[in-house]
Amino acid sequence: MKARRFKFEYEKCLGCQACVLACKQQNNTQKSQGLRRLRAINPSRHQGLPAYHLSMACNHCKDPKCMEVCEAHAIEKRKDGPVVFHQSICNGCKMCVGACPYDAITYNHENDKINKCNMCIETLGSQEVPFCVSSCPTGALSVVDDCCGNDTEHALDRILKDMDKRIGGKHHEV
Repeated sequence: MKARRFKFEYEKCLGCQACVLACKQQNNTQKSQGLRRLRAINPSRHQGLPAYHLSMACNHCKDPKCMEVCEAHAIEKRKDGPVVFHQSICNGCKMCVGACPYDAITYNHENDKINKCNMCIETLGSQEVPFCVSSCPTGALSVVDDCCGNDTEHALDRILKDMDKRIGGKHHEV
């Protein structure tokens, strides 16, 4: 079984927020508890350069740090790729929030539990892709089989490299 993961191609993203809205609608989350966020980035702050958009959610890491630190064992890595969260087991310790290198886990103060993207696993049987992916009009967001691990560079790293090329230097303020 191949592991699935998200792939984001910032070059195709229009910043329309369709992925964010589809995720909120599917998961019935409030703005502060969004499982997918869209961030506009112009790290060099040069007026002549475009702002890129970065669609961010759980990256469903091969070796999830959030799972390692979860003392309640409420996070598991499935063989087919998704890193899923079991809210009924969560003790609200927030260790996973700090361990996530992508800031993809949020804390819900109303129920003292965390929230994170689960790649719409409850619908993957009837639908090929998560709702955020199917809502993307340009194909900037997709789900791929992570069989070879060749495309592991994070989209933010690619954006920064592209901006560096355009302005001829390193400007990593985000």
